[in-house]
Amino acid sequence: SDGYKRQVLGEEGSSAAIRGCRFEGNQADRGGALYASAGTLDIARSAFRGNFAAYGGGAVDYWFGDLAFRNCLFARNHTSSEGGAVHAFNSRLAAVGCTFADNAADQWGGALALSHFAVISAENSIFSDNSAEEGAHIWTSDETPVWLRYSDVTGGPAGISVGRPEDLHWGPGNIDAEPLFADAVGGDFHLKSQAGRWDPTQNAWIQDEVTSPCIDAGDPATSIMHEPFPNGGLVNMGTYGGTAEASKSWFNAPVCEVIITGDINGDCRVDMGDLAIMACHWLEVQ
Repeated sequence: SDGYKRQVLGEEGSSAAIRGCRFEGNQADRGGALYASAGTLDIARSAFRGNFAAYGGGAVDYWFGDLAFRNCLFARNHTSSEGGAVHAFNSRLAAVGCTFADNAADQWGGALALSHFAVISAENSIFSDNSAEEGAHIWTSDETPVWLRYSDVTGGPAGISVGRPEDLHWGPGNIDAEPLFADAVGGDFHLKSQAGRWDPTQNAWIQDEVTSPCIDAGDPATSIMHEPFPNGGLVNMGTYGGTAEASKSWFNAPVCEVIITGDINGDCRVDMGDLAIMACHWLEVQ
């Protein structure tokens, strides 16, 4: 009930954290999987698949607060209104290392829709094959700034509809490329790699004939965290960036079998590239 939502999710300004959860096949008038307002909602390492909402936020609908996603997957969510994956009203939304793929809105914002003075920032994320009448990936109303950095947005800025041209801040590191998911149709959104990617069905690392442009394409200042070697010393874009299931880096040569002292990126040699990575993270505390 609405009373229960207010009590648990913070109508009076409290906060909630969701970790490692899966929301699939849910339906609601607003927020197919999750509806909340006020306070702070922090969601990490979670997946939203195949949810539906009639009026807004195929997966998540959030009002009046701070909403953060990290290493989350939004796939095949749908709304008849705005925000195929997420709708935010008068809120601050941040998405770091997320994948938005095959979401759809019949009207506005195939992946994200923000209205009434909301703010969105996204980095190290992938927006692919989302669709809507306006704003295939992102739609905003009013004076809503959109900040994008080090993200893959298929179709480029054309897939983003903002209230004013100056509201779109197209930052460094953004690309417009096919992300080369392992099997988007089958629901596997790991990135293909000639050096190796994790296959959850076989529970093993396998090698592909191509390598995704989203590998090693994240913000150089972002820690690689748990990415397996060779990892290029740079975080991958998308849901699995910075995790133990991040696809491995390919250097147009056989994968280095021996870890060489000082070889940070895993290309089998120690050079200025390794020094640049070390300098970028000098004195960093994790």
